[in-house]
Amino acid sequence: MSGGGRQLWRYDATTNRGTRTGAITRSSPTVVDGTVYVGSTDRYLYAVDTTTGDRRWRYGPGGAVETAPSVADGVAYVTADGDLHALDAATGDRRWTYAVGDAVDVSPTVHDGTVYVGNCGVGADRLDAVNAATGEKRWEYVAATGIHRSPTVAEGTVYAGSEGVLFALDTATGEGHWRATIPPGHSAPAVGAGSAFVGSRAGLYALDATTGEERWSVRPDEAFRGAPTVADGLVYAGSGGDRLYAFDAATGEERWRFGTGSSVASSPTVAGRTVYAGERAGALVAVDAWTGEERWRFETEGPVDTAPTVVDGTVYAGSHDGYLYAVGAVGDRDWSSRDSRVLAGTLGHHDRRDPAGPPGSPDDHTSGTVTRVHDSGAPGCCSHCGTDLSELTAPSFCPDCGAALGDR
Repeated sequence: MSGGGRQLWRYDATTNRGTRTGAITRSSPTVVDGTVYVGSTDRYLYAVDTTTGDRRWRYGPGGAVETAPSVADGVAYVTADGDLHALDAATGDRRWTYAVGDAVDVSPTVHDGTVYVGNCGVGADRLDAVNAATGEKRWEYVAATGIHRSPTVAEGTVYAGSEGVLFALDTATGEGHWRATIPPGHSAPAVGAGSAFVGSRAGLYALDATTGEERWSVRPDEAFRGAPTVADGLVYAGSGGDRLYAFDAATGEERWRFGTGSSVASSPTVAGRTVYAGERAGALVAVDAWTGEERWRFETEGPVDTAPTVVDGTVYAGSHDGYLYAVGAVGDRDWSSRDSRVLAGTLGHHDRRDPAGPPGSPDDHTSGTVTRVHDSGAPGCCSHCGTDLSELTAPSFCPDCGAALGDR
């Protein structure tokens, strides 16, 4: 893809220079108002300029920041060392701190003035709903075991899980709608197409979002650590079996699989017609979301376990090598992540709330080609989205929607 997979900048979370240190960036990035928010094991949350990669501020919550921050209404929320911190998103100044418990290893999710955060401390296995403005507790739900995965909110329901159990609660009261038993070691849930999707050590599961009844499950021989995500009627998920999958959201039918060469622990994201995911071997990979064909690959110096976020044609992702990377996704065009995980604000998000994708569907465009519109063989515009291509020299992909332009 023209312009795809090219490093724009990288930021070292511990020195603010281009030198490598021993810190690890496990925190998935959140991108809002031209700023990337990301945490590091060096015990800081960083705010970095999206254009230059320069640091705007940093905040030390007292412990390693390994969860994704969430930003809403000018406030950045982050968990570390058993506490939930609310910061001024522009300056990093602390507004309030809420004591969650002994151990918090999940990212906070903010929805409609409430922050949802789980705890897995001794004797405090619960999900808390906290007033986003004041830091006061609204309600709590006590689980059987610790909550190790980030909650997801959709249609007045918060979905979260403890070991071997996924449950759905009323966002206003915390009252339970349903709970379902699934294999242990499950991922954060993703909600879309009427289902709640969750990965486990023994396959990927789709549960009815209203009742919790199992709709389908696949690949019981593989572990799915990263949260799945939904776009265009497909569920995308990476596995410990060195594969990235696309399944039909309604039936669980496998549409395609892509061999990554190493396990995929990060949650994928979809922007335009491309799905992006990180690999444990140290790479960010871009794959055609409808065909499973590789578009490009960007190598890092350490595992990429964080969930990438795409904003305005740039992919942001952290790595165990200590760097936050900004990588050109589809030239200078402005596609952004539009999948269910990012739009719900689970494990990183952005402020581009436009879920629209390229025209058509995976079923309509399985060949990945578009028709010629000039006798000369040079397409004048993309037949998928109408982008003017007349000034480009033999483009292979549309720089706007990512559609393959076929043989010319």
